[in-house]
Amino acid sequence: MITEAATAVSEFVATLGLDVVKNKAKKKIDEKKLRSALTSYIERQRKYNEICTLAEEIDFQGLVEYIRNNLIIDTGTRVFDPNSKKRGQARKEIVCTAVAFSNAKTNEAKLRVSKCISNCLDIIRTFYISNHFSVKDYLLADMIVDNMVEEIHESTMTTAATVNEAKNQICAKIDESGSLFSIDKAVALAEDGNVGVVGAGIRKVLDHISLTHPYAPDFGYDYKNGMIVSKPLTTVAKKLYPSKIVLTGAVKIGGEYYNKSNSSPLNYAYRHQLPIALEVSKATKFLGEKPDPSQDEVQEFVGNTVLATPPEFPPAFPCAIMVGEKTFFDYVLFRTQEIEDDGTYVVSNKEQGGYFCFEFRINPNNREHPKFCVNP
Repeated sequence: MITEAATAVSEFVATLGLDVVKNKAKKKIDEKKLRSALTSYIERQRKYNEICTLAEEIDFQGLVEYIRNNLIIDTGTRVFDPNSKKRGQARKEIVCTAVAFSNAKTNEAKLRVSKCISNCLDIIRTFYISNHFSVKDYLLADMIVDNMVEEIHESTMTTAATVNEAKNQICAKIDESGSLFSIDKAVALAEDGNVGVVGAGIRKVLDHISLTHPYAPDFGYDYKNGMIVSKPLTTVAKKLYPSKIVLTGAVKIGGEYYNKSNSSPLNYAYRHQLPIALEVSKATKFLGEKPDPSQDEVQEFVGNTVLATPPEFPPAFPCAIMVGEKTFFDYVLFRTQEIEDDGTYVVSNKEQGGYFCFEFRINPNNREHPKFCVNP
C-alpha cells in the first residue's frame, strides 16, 4: 500500500518530468496521458523507494518546486541534451543549487539532498530515453523544438546510489562572478561592514569541501591560524581515526648523535637518564592509518629541534648497612643511577649527600655477587 509520503513523491517527480518536456515542446501535450505514464514508471523504479525514504527527512516538496520554478532549463538540458558534457554540467548545477537552497546544515543532510535530487533526475531521464518510449506518443501535434532529437537511442547513464559519487557531484554554490568564492565580492562586503556575510561565505566553502575529506562525514575541514585543517565532525571521529604525528630526523642523546642500529634510542636514553633531541627533517600527521590531507599544521616542526626527557628511575628507598650483626649505617637512601648496556644496575646514595658515597652494581642476568664500593 502506497503511503501518503510515497504518493506525494511520485506526484511531484511526475510533475517535474512533465514540466521538462512541456518546456521543450512547441505543440500541446496530452498532459493527463503523459503524467499517468510517468507516475506508473516512477513507482516501478528501485530508486523510488530511496527517494520516498529521504523525502520524509527533508523538505522534498520545497526542493522540487524550487527546481521547477528556477532550474527548469537546466533540468531540460540534463534530460535531453545529446552532449554528455552539457548534461553533466547541468546535473552538477542542479544538485549544487538545490543543496544550497535546502539550507542543509550537516554533511549528512547535504548528502541526503544530493542523493535525492540525483535519483529524481535519473528516473526522469531514464523514462524519456527508454527505447519503449517516444515523445510523439504523447503529443497532440507532431512537431518538437528543433534542438530536441525525436528519438534518443543512447544508453542510459545512471548514477550509482553511493555516497562517494554524491560527494563528487556536490560543489560549492556558484556566486554571481562564476567562481567558488569571489575575492572582489568579499572585499566589497567587508568594506561595507558586512564581515559576517563574508564569514558565512567562507563557512559554506568549508562545508562543501568537507564533503571531499577521505573520512567524511566523520571529518571535515576548518580554517585555523591561517591554515585549512582537518576537523572532527562526529563524536566518534577521534576514536575511529585517532591522530598521531610521525617525526623523522637525526637523534642526539646527551649531546651526541645516536647511531646505534641494534637498540632503541628511547631505551638507551632511559637507561642512561639522558635527554633526547630530534632534529626534524620531515613531519607527517596521520588520521588512523592514512596521512591527514592537511599537513600544514605539522610543518612548523621541520627544521626545528624537539626535546624529550625520559621517565625518571623509581625514587630512592631506605636501607641499612650491616657487617655481620652490627649496623654501621642505619639510614642510607639508595636509588638506581644508571642501567648499563649489558643490563648492570648502578645503585648509589649520592643523591642523599653526606661524607660517604656507597655504590653497588648488580646484574639480574647473571649470578655473580653484587659489586660494592665506598667512595669517601
